[in-house]
Amino acid sequence: MSDFEKTIQSELQDSELHLPPDINEQLQTIRRAALATPEPWWRLRRILWPTTGMALASLVAVVLILNTDPGADNRQPAANEKYSDNFDLYENLDFYYWLATGENDVRG
Repeated sequence: MSDFEKTIQSELQDSELHLPPDINEQLQTIRRAALATPEPWWRLRRILWPTTGMALASLVAVVLILNTDPGADNRQPAANEKYSDNFDLYENLDFYYWLATGENDVRG
C-alpha cells in the first residue's frame, strides 16, 4: 500500500470511530439487514435458473444425439434403389434403337 492509501485508510477509520450515535445506530441497522439470511424463495430462485438451464441443455443434447444417424453419409443404396430411376429408359428401348438406326440414313 502506498502512503496515500494508508493515510486515507487511517482517516476513514478515525472518522468511523467519531460518528454521532444516531448515525452509528442507522449504520448498524443497515448492516444487520444486509447480512440477514435471504428469504427461502430467493434461495430457490438462485438455484432454479442454473438447474433449468442445465436441464434444457441436456435435453437438447439428447435429442440431437438420438436424431443423428452416424452411418447416414456412408450408407450404400440398396439394389432396387440404384436402378429405380432407369426404368423409363428400358421401357422405351425399342424407340432408342429405331433412332440409332435412323441417324445413319439422315442426310444433311
